[in-house]
Amino acid sequence: MAGMGKKGAKRVDFIDIAKGITILLMVVGHCHLQPDFKYFYLWIFSFHMPLFFFISGFFFKPKSNKKLIKTDLDRLVKPYILTSILISLFLLCFDSPTAASHSLIGTLVGCEGNEATKFQLAGGLRSGPIWFLLALFWCRLFYNVLYGICGKYEFLLSFVASLIAWQIGYKIINLPLCILVGLTALMFYSAGYNFRKICLENIKPWHYIIGISIWALSVFTETYLNMSMYIFMRFPLSITTAVIGTIIILKCSTYIHGLFAKILSFLGRHSLDILVAHTCAMHRGIILRWFDIHWSNMTMDLSNLVFTAVIAAFIISYKDYRLRTQKLATCDK
Repeated sequence: MAGMGKKGAKRVDFIDIAKGITILLMVVGHCHLQPDFKYFYLWIFSFHMPLFFFISGFFFKPKSNKKLIKTDLDRLVKPYILTSILISLFLLCFDSPTAASHSLIGTLVGCEGNEATKFQLAGGLRSGPIWFLLALFWCRLFYNVLYGICGKYEFLLSFVASLIAWQIGYKIINLPLCILVGLTALMFYSAGYNFRKICLENIKPWHYIIGISIWALSVFTETYLNMSMYIFMRFPLSITTAVIGTIIILKCSTYIHGLFAKILSFLGRHSLDILVAHTCAMHRGIILRWFDIHWSNMTMDLSNLVFTAVIAAFIISYKDYRLRTQKLATCDK
């Protein structure tokens, strides 16, 4: 990917910029966009979660399963567990024991599945947006194992494994702890790893014209992709569109610079913190009730953005404080 920064963002920055754009779209996508902004909503859901798996695969390097598990338990599973516990304690103190227990059960379930699934887990209870953390944990582990066993055919096997997991999760049973969603994401993770060999600079302008046309067709034919519910409407168009949309967002990110690029890059570097904050903000209704604030779509949407921003700022500041404290402690030694 050398030379990626010649016309805009630097080689590494454009990845963070793309993540920053997408994490903002994820938060907005959970607002009340339908029916007035239906096509904007469909556009967001055409690529936003696959992009994160794609980018993670872009940076894949084979390592021992033991080392990978140790790293990802701390980076992905630990914040998943801490966030779930804090939310459950909040619900226990300020809502009800039933709400708290439902939250804990949802933590074990992870993703919600869908109406077509024959064997639903716990009546559709779920962990919320942080399902991504567990799914990425499983996806990275499965792919590392797959690559170690048969690296030559990893793309084909990843795609087949994803399709099998998708059909099981969609039609039969939604396994707990997002195991099947992690398997379903293998196709996007592998696509990211293999795309690294191609390089954005090798893609011609007419490729983008075709890609944008396919993307527009997908959106305006109301093709819908929701990984947490195993919904890949109009397969394989939905999967193709997710990859195309991801690549186009990455390309557009290379042309963003200045203050806007710095802001988006910062958000991208802290995308997991924003994800955790947004999951906490999903329970803002309890706080709104305290202040007897009238519930409306506008109130819920504005509070969604405000609470996500405030909680994310707290998490990022706290992590920065801990990092500076650790550095000072190291220097004192």
